[in-house]
Amino acid sequence: MKFEVFGEGNINAIFLHGWGASKTSFLWIKDYLNCMCHFASLDGFDDEPPPDDITIEGYAKRLQKYINDNKLNNVVLVGHSFGGRIAIEYAAHNSLLGLILVDSAGVKPKFNILKKLKILKYKLAKLLCKIGLFNKKYLDRFGSADFKEASDQMKRVMVYAVNHNQKNELNKIKCKTLVVWGKNDKDTPLYMAKIINKKIKNSELAIIDGGHFSFLDDKYKFYTVLDYFIKNL
Repeated sequence: MKFEVFGEGNINAIFLHGWGASKTSFLWIKDYLNCMCHFASLDGFDDEPPPDDITIEGYAKRLQKYINDNKLNNVVLVGHSFGGRIAIEYAAHNSLLGLILVDSAGVKPKFNILKKLKILKYKLAKLLCKIGLFNKKYLDRFGSADFKEASDQMKRVMVYAVNHNQKNELNKIKCKTLVVWGKNDKDTPLYMAKIINKKIKNSELAIIDGGHFSFLDDKYKFYTVLDYFIKNL
């Protein structure tokens, strides 16, 4: 996990990008915030080699190492989507000045019979491939575009992440938290934001325009709520 650092100030804002994205998705905001901005390149993305392990906990440990090695104080984590999973894991077990979750993953989706059937079909196909009745390439028919494009190692990371429900971790987060969500998000729908807001006692919810990348769809509102939150920590 590598970082690019910009700015100055007593507050260290660490930005964790989402799946299939890179640190560049957040870089635009460095010109607007009056703090130290640390933009992560997560292992397995942004030309960084795949992680040594497949767990969210593993990513959080590498984040902790960066914070400890650089003796960072007054840390605010900003996590989008998959980066939000890492931020939740870290915040549940470590003290922070603040936490900002942007269209974050981590909450188990509502029951969907069609989705359940697709999962069962995939598991059956995987079994048939294992015993040699199907070619392994048959499995490429399943999964999202991100899953199909991922390496075998990163596919294992995604499978672990998708099946890792962090609902119980949310209750452990004590720091002041801002939950920012695009009202038209289809990947992590708005009901997930409301669950996160309810589970984290010291949190507030800001709904802005846009979809899953609301921080790019509505840059002005995102910057405004982010800047206000950080200035009032």
